[in-house]
Amino acid sequence: MPAPEQTAKRLAQLDELRSMARQSLASGAEYLAALERERDQLVALGLVDAPTRPRAAAKYMSRVQAAEYLAVSVGTLDAWRYANRGPSFAHAGRRVLYESSALDAFVAAGSSER
Repeated sequence: MPAPEQTAKRLAQLDELRSMARQSLASGAEYLAALERERDQLVALGLVDAPTRPRAAAKYMSRVQAAEYLAVSVGTLDAWRYANRGPSFAHAGRRVLYESSALDAFVAAGSSER
């Protein structure tokens, strides 16, 4: 076992490290908050565009969700898939998935032709 003096010294070092970490985190958070305030001011003045969120990954829908989205039955959607008609789809294992953009394109085309 370490001597009590060594233990006390290590505990003091840990406390000092914790304190330094808290100060660092606080100053980092303050810096980020200042940057956000500055960005907001520049946006308000019209000098820069408002930040946009990155585009989300493509959203996929299940057969049931896609059928509801298209206002058709799951059977109709399956029939279109078997006949190589309807919106494009992908397989994830045994699951059939429809990308939302493919469903939108299908609706825009206005037909069940692939």
